Amino acid sequence: MGKNEKTGLGRALVKHHNQMLQQSNEKGRFYKNQHKKVLESITDVNDIDAVIQEADEAQRLFAFDHPAPNVLINLYDTNASTSNMTDEERREQQKKEEALHASSLRATVECGNDCRRA
Repeated sequence: MGKNEKTGLGRALVKHHNQMLQQSNEKGRFYKNQHKKVLESITDVNDIDAVIQEADEAQRLFAFDHPAPNVLINLYDTNASTSNMTDEERREQQKKEEALHASSLRATVECGNDCRRA
């Protein structure tokens, strides 16, 4: 390759940069031709009441589109197997379940600053 040849990585980077600039300019012209505001700054508004009113309106629209869920959870299921048990029967049932899952239960001991490591 000679010094005057227009190939190589440097020229490819320049071409890519120029293409990106061209695309950016085309996008700018496109938005300008649409006569639309791409972004609207609320800091351009001098009247604080207008800003507050706009924020209130946005909050109302959001609340309308996203209503608060009303989920009711019944903690006292009448169909549960323990609902008809006495306190003693519940304790026995709990002990049986703990014994059944004893292998998966583990106790962890945390060590303070005075623990020695081997």
